[in-house]
Order: sequence, then C-alpha cells, then structure tokens
Amino acid sequence: MKLVSRSDSLVRLLLLAASLLAASSVSSGRPQKREPLKKGAPTKTLPSTAPVQEASATGLHLSVEMERAEVYAGEQVVAKVTLRNESSTTISYWGVYDDESFTYTIKDWRGNVPLTRYGKLVIKPPGGPIYSVMVLTHHLKPGQEYKCRILLNRLYDMTPPGKYSITLQKIVGTEHQTVKLIAPPVTVNIKGFDSGTSTISPVAHEDLPTAPGH
Repeated sequence: MKLVSRSDSLVRLLLLAASLLAASSVSSGRPQKREPLKKGAPTKTLPSTAPVQEASATGLHLSVEMERAEVYAGEQVVAKVTLRNESSTTISYWGVYDDESFTYTIKDWRGNVPLTRYGKLVIKPPGGPIYSVMVLTHHLKPGQEYKCRILLNRLYDMTPPGKYSITLQKIVGTEHQTVKLIAPPVTVNIKGFDSGTSTISPVAHEDLPTAPGH
C-alpha cells in the first residue's frame, strides 16, 4: 500500500477548501471586483441627447431671401440661403451638405404644398430634410458666411398661381448643444400665364451650383 505523506494531505485539504470557497462566492451572487480605469485610458463620447434649443446660442444666424419675388408658373423658384457666424470665435458643427440639411415649410392659400415626385424620393421622412447618409464637419470663422441656392419647385409643386410663404429651419449640432435655427419667413408670388408674357426657364437642378462640404 502506498502511503501518503502528511504534507501531501495538507496540500490537498487546502486546495479543496479553496475550491469550495470559490464556488460559494459564485453561487451567492457576490459581484466580482473590477479593475479601476487606468489614468489616460481612451473612453468613448456619446452624442449629446440634450433637447433641441430654439435660440441661436451658438452665434449662428440663418436667413433666406427669394432670388425673384415674382415668377411665372413653371419657372425656377430659387431661395438664396445664408448661414452666418455672428460670434467672435470659429464655430464647428456637424451635419450633411448644407444645401441638403434644411427643413422646409411651404404653404399657399390652400395650406401645405405637396411634394413633387422628385421631392418624395429625396425628402424622407416627409417634412424633414433631404435624406443623406453622409455626415460632415463644417467650420465657420467669425463673420464668415455659407451661401447656397435651393431650387424649391424641384422639391415642392409650386405650379398653381398665388402667393407662397417659405420658412426654412436647420438643426445644428455642436460639441455642447443642439440648436434649431429658424429663418424669418419669406414669400414669392407665382403668376399664371394670363398675367403677362413669360420667358420660361425650365426647372432644372443641374444648372445650380452644388454646395461643397467644408
């Protein structure tokens, strides 16, 4: 018969006790000790979930004017949009291409103006900005302006004669807050063909300059 030394028995007893203690700790649901975060370790910053603010606290100012106050039905209805940094520091904000990032409210005497076939394809959801999956970072120095031209009747059916009101909004996201910029409303008068003679300029998007991301 093989004899087991006293020291071997003691080692086995200690190992058995350690395994029983570990099993008891797991079954009792005691949380394991977590290692403290090392100084300088990288962390992820989540996007701000702060509510959208109405005031242009960022120092950005949005304005719009019509290229022509009166146009004939079928002619281009172009809005000239300006985003200006009125603060004393450079402002960085994120978004898609600026000429695709506006939300439009266009009304005539009947109410809201319907989207064109093209507008239904690119404005999703209805009433929102032009759909885009690209997000860019833009920079505006103090006093700097970003300008673009929007062909409104490529997006909305503005064929019926009458007066239309146009309001543009833009959501601006910065590192610290999300701000809704609202331009003062403007109007345009669409004339019928019985109002005079018109030289029709076909509605075409291609002849408008494409605003580059910056």
